Amino acid sequence: MEANQNGIATEKLLQRVVENARTGASACEQLIQRTRDGEMRGALRDLRGQYQDFERRAEHQLYAAGAHPAPVKPVDRAGMWLGIRLNTMSDASASHIADIAIQGANMGVVGMTRDLNDLSDASAEARALAQGFVAGQQRAVERLKPYL
Repeated sequence: MEANQNGIATEKLLQRVVENARTGASACEQLIQRTRDGEMRGALRDLRGQYQDFERRAEHQLYAAGAHPAPVKPVDRAGMWLGIRLNTMSDASASHIADIAIQGANMGVVGMTRDLNDLSDASAEARALAQGFVAGQQRAVERLKPYL
């Protein structure tokens, strides 16, 4: 029974990494399209690449465990698209774009930290990936602060 609990917790944690990474990459893509600042665009591209790397790594671990990543819900994607469009309609400055990205990264830190606490039975490999995701989000916040 304990091995099954571990497998369920591992799959849930990896699914959360995939979801968070997909959300972050999608948000970065939208913010890249909204900013005119070349340096900000470069920072967002780097961040998008980091999100994509975490997504691939979590998907690989899911497949290795015999599971599959959950599909993206179109409603979630549409909601984020609309939110970013509305939020940048009147202000697409580098400062405002950085603020949006920092808020998203902070939400990722809080959510993934909660997941790590709630899914303490997950495998060491899955926990290390989730902890790396949190650390990456924290580095992203520090990288984006100068744009505020």
